[in-house]
Amino acid sequence: MDEVSKIIKLRSSHTALRYGDYYKVIADDNIYAYVRSEINERILVVLNKGDKNTAANLVIPSVYNASKLVGLIDDSEVSIIESKASVELNGMSYGIFEIK
Repeated sequence: MDEVSKIIKLRSSHTALRYGDYYKVIADDNIYAYVRSEINERILVVLNKGDKNTAANLVIPSVYNASKLVGLIDDSEVSIIESKASVELNGMSYGIFEIK
């Protein structure tokens, strides 16, 4: 139940998760990633539905002019270089990041 509470709190704290535009970044057998964006913020959600740990190699839209992803659950940081980022995820897990 603790995970559900975290997600509910994130959704209420970030307007992009409630009202933002939707942009699919990647969808394959195990990884699904999308961005929700509105005028004040952009949020990246990455889901790993596979059993194994994996790196999700993502292309972040260059229009965002972003340099990093900041984890909203664990404060982790992932660099964005030339619009590309790689997010490590455990099996059957997710990451939620603010694009900065």
